[in-house]
Amino acid sequence: MSERSTSRLACGRDIDEVWERIESPPDEHELECPHCRNARSDLGNLARLTASQRDEERVDPDLEPDPAILGRIMAIARAEVRRGRQLPLDEPDAEGPVAELTVSEQAVSASARRAGDAVDGVQVERCEVVLVPGGGSPAVSGSVGSGPGGPGVPESYRASRPSIVDVTLQVSVSIALSIPEVAREMRSNVMRRVNDEVGIDVRRIHIDVRDAHDD
Repeated sequence: MSERSTSRLACGRDIDEVWERIESPPDEHELECPHCRNARSDLGNLARLTASQRDEERVDPDLEPDPAILGRIMAIARAEVRRGRQLPLDEPDAEGPVAELTVSEQAVSASARRAGDAVDGVQVERCEVVLVPGGGSPAVSGSVGSGPGGPGVPESYRASRPSIVDVTLQVSVSIALSIPEVAREMRSNVMRRVNDEVGIDVRRIHIDVRDAHDD
């Protein structure tokens, strides 16, 4: 298993690569990739704010921050961009309150990546996670005294249910392996690991074999 940069987006591209190109038009990958588009938007806002601060510093040198502070700010900005959007841990209910517990898309993607990489002969190159709206089973409700929570539970009670996602993995597979067997093991690993580590259910796993490699 190869080491991966902790500053990589879910698509596999490093945030620093996106930052280096922020003043240039997006390339073909960035035009199509939702993760890079979101990163460019967030980093673009940061670049504009930074330029504004530089203009103020030229007028008032006392405003120039310490280099160590700049480093900490950039570390926080990279971390926030890398996390991506937040996914609810419980399936949203139109009749209930907004979900209070969330997990970052990056955390779900990282869990799925680890599960795929754990299969011998597999290298995960890219992972995409998509929330399935209304993907759960119908919420459970019951009358007072017979609700799913036991005696005294009001009729309006609704049992929570895990959110559901679809996962797409782009992978390279060893030429010595059977792709159908590898795919079955990957699907089992990803479903189990994402549920155990994150608490979200995986409905469908699409495996896109992009390359084959020697062991």
